[in-house]
Amino acid sequence: MNSLVFAKKLIAPSSAANVLQSFHMVDAFLQNDVMLSFWPGVAPKVSLAELFQSYNLPAEDLSHISPLYGGHKGIYGLNFRARLCQAWLNSPNGTAFLARDIKESLLLSSFKKFFPFKKHHIFYELHEVLYSQHKEQGDPHSDRYFQKERAVLDAVSGVITVSPLLVENIKETYGYTKPSIVLPAGFNPQTFSPCPDVDFHDSITLGYIGSLHPGKGVGLLLETLEKLPKRFKAVIIGGNPSKELTKLKKRYAPLIAEKRLTFMGQLTPNEITSVLPKIQTLVIPATARKEYFCPIKLREAYGQGLPIVTTPVPEITESLCSHDDAIIAKDTTPEALQEALLYLAEHEELAHKLQQRCRAVAPNLTWKNRAKQCLHFMDDVLNDTHA
Repeated sequence: MNSLVFAKKLIAPSSAANVLQSFHMVDAFLQNDVMLSFWPGVAPKVSLAELFQSYNLPAEDLSHISPLYGGHKGIYGLNFRARLCQAWLNSPNGTAFLARDIKESLLLSSFKKFFPFKKHHIFYELHEVLYSQHKEQGDPHSDRYFQKERAVLDAVSGVITVSPLLVENIKETYGYTKPSIVLPAGFNPQTFSPCPDVDFHDSITLGYIGSLHPGKGVGLLLETLEKLPKRFKAVIIGGNPSKELTKLKKRYAPLIAEKRLTFMGQLTPNEITSVLPKIQTLVIPATARKEYFCPIKLREAYGQGLPIVTTPVPEITESLCSHDDAIIAKDTTPEALQEALLYLAEHEELAHKLQQRCRAVAPNLTWKNRAKQCLHFMDDVLNDTHA
C-alpha cells in the first residue's frame, strides 16, 4: 500500500493515551514508506518536528502531514472535517481511509452514503464496543450506540482490533462477517530498550506504568507492597484519573513516608526513559475481568527486557505461558501476587531467563511491525475486493 488517509481528529501536545498511540502509528506508517494524509491540530508556537520529538519519535519525512491550527477546538474540528471531505472527493477510487474513533468513522460512513461515485475503503480500528460497554453500565440510552456502531460496521471494508474478544463481540452483537485482524498495541524502541540482567540481592523496585482506574489494579499492587519485606519498593508511572492519584497517595502515605513508594505522575516518553532503569520487575496487576485488556504494557515490558509478574486476567493467560513468558499469580488477591513476587525474587536465574525471552520476542512487537501488519491486512482486503 503506497498511500493511506489516517482519519484521526486530535489536538496536540497531549498526554492522552489515544493521542500518544496515534502519533506512534503515524510514525510507524511513515517508517513503512507510506504516503500518509494526516491533519493533527497543533497548539500555537509548536512545530510538527518538535511534537514528534516530544513523543520520543524519530520524525521521519513529515512533508505529507498537514498540521492544522489547534488553538481553538471548534475551528480545528471544522478544518479537520473539511480536509477529510476534500480527501474523500479528490483521492483516486480505491483509497484506504483508516479511523480509530466512532465519530470519524460515522463521518466517513456518511461520505460513502452521500458520495456513492467515490469507491473508497473504510477501515475501523476498534478499541471498544460502545454499545456493550454502555449497556453493562446500565445506560438507558445505550441503543443509540448500537445504531451508530451498526452503521459503521455496515460501511467498513475491514476491522482492526486490539483484542480477540472485541471480534467475538461484534460478531455476536452485529453479525459482523467481513474481514478482521487482531493487532495489539506496540512499543517504541526509542523509549523502551533492553536493560541489563536484574540484580535481586539488595532492594527490588517494582514498576507499574499506566492509568490509575480501579480495574487496572494499582490498589492491589500497593496492598501487596504493604505485605512484602521492606526491601521491596514500587514506582508508579501514571496520573489519570487525578482523583485516583490523590486517593492512592492518601491511602498509602505510610509507604511514601518510608520511601518505599514513589508516584511519578504522568510522564512524557522522554521522561519515562530516565525512570525505567530504576525498575527491576514490571507488574501488571489487572483485576477487572470484564474490561478488554490491551496488552500495551506487556509490549513495553518486552521492549525493556524486564521480567513480568502479572495477575491471571484471561487475555494475559491466553497469550503468556507461566514461567516461560512471565510469572502469573494464582488469583487477583494480595496474597497471590505477594507469593508470585517473592517466588521471582528467590529465583534470579528465572528472572534472567524471562529477560532473555523478552529480548528475543521484542523485535516483532514494535509499532513499526504493527503498522506493517495493518498495511498487509488492508492490502489483502483491497486485492480481494478488486478480484
